[in-house]
Amino acid sequence: MRILTITGPLHREFGGPPMAATGVAVSLKNIGYEVKLIVCGQSRADVELNSMFFGKLSNAGVEIQIL
Repeated sequence: MRILTITGPLHREFGGPPMAATGVAVSLKNIGYEVKLIVCGQSRADVELNSMFFGKLSNAGVEIQIL
């Protein structure tokens, strides 16, 4: 099964939604689902500043697309 999640920017200062999106995506990937996370409104600088979220997703094998 393939699961697609669309989320707003993954910023530490917003806490809740990024942690939920990251946690759900990693958990589903860990139990064998194919997960693709589409992140809207994220700049390259934002990705670098918030690399904790993207690192966790990448390490779990979650496919990430940034728009």
